[in-house]
Amino acid sequence: MLTSKSEEDDKISGLDIGADDYLTIPFSNRELLARAKALLRRSDTVNIKGNKEMQVIKIGNLTLNISQKTLMKNNMDISLTAKEFDLIQLFMTNPGRNFTKMDILEWVWGEHFEGLEHTVNSNINRLRSKIESDPAKPKYLVIV
Repeated sequence: MLTSKSEEDDKISGLDIGADDYLTIPFSNRELLARAKALLRRSDTVNIKGNKEMQVIKIGNLTLNISQKTLMKNNMDISLTAKEFDLIQLFMTNPGRNFTKMDILEWVWGEHFEGLEHTVNSNINRLRSKIESDPAKPKYLVIV
């Protein structure tokens, strides 16, 4: 929503009736563009997750079964926590795409996560130790 109404009750009402975001006038073009990009990133992920044809994804020696919530490496089951599964699903449904820590926190932990950004690093390190042949020289989960 783009609106001149800036009271908290107006914002809450707008979001409650279905707005994905609420931006009040005046606003900068840079802020509008950043918010639009964030919405597009979220919608891309939702569309990919909702695609029935992508229930099994294979990348290298990893096989992710989304409907069964399983990951296999070289045809062997890899035990994952719920957040590790959400992370690997995000990465495997968006191969080659770069994510900021804030993107990952928002998509995996939710918009209102109040923990630390270090949570992302900790979970990625644990996931890396489970899927990489040499976690010190990662092939799948590379930080840029």
